[in-house]
Amino acid sequence: NQPKPFILLGSSTWPGEEAALIKIQKTVISTGVDCRLLLVPRHAERGPDLARLLKEQPLSWHQRSKDNKPEEPVRIQLADTTGELTRLTQVADLAFIGKSLAPNTGGQTPIEAAGLGIPILMGPNMTNFKDVAKSLVRSGAAQVVADEAELEAHIIDLVKNEKVRASMSQAGKDWHVKSKG
Repeated sequence: NQPKPFILLGSSTWPGEEAALIKIQKTVISTGVDCRLLLVPRHAERGPDLARLLKEQPLSWHQRSKDNKPEEPVRIQLADTTGELTRLTQVADLAFIGKSLAPNTGGQTPIEAAGLGIPILMGPNMTNFKDVAKSLVRSGAAQVVADEAELEAHIIDLVKNEKVRASMSQAGKDWHVKSKG
């Protein structure tokens, strides 16, 4: 019985963040974990640029806008489609919230991931969601990373620590219920 692959989600990513996540995914795989990367760029029209990026690396990948289902399981799924983030988020084991690592600023919303009980990592630049981000960190649903190196360290740590992920997941669901309205 094969262990379930670990699904790392890049949620509403911006330029530079996808390359960082691809690099981190390779490091996680090198630790013996079957890590799959689900990239959901904030702007679907970046699909062709991201396809070029994916062609330059060795892992198998699939571009969702080209056809719905890959022929076989792939290591990286590029979901360059619109309106599917909630549905795609549900399969993740861990989510990185985009537009939050330098040079990007502002952040994207972590609310959906929290509500679905997906543990959250985000960079320090969450100015558009400052109160939400602080509240999620305080509740234990999210962790803030300073840069790509810290993002990698936290991902590797969380991949190995199911108890912490389960705790973050429950904290996110609880936070979402308390924050409704």
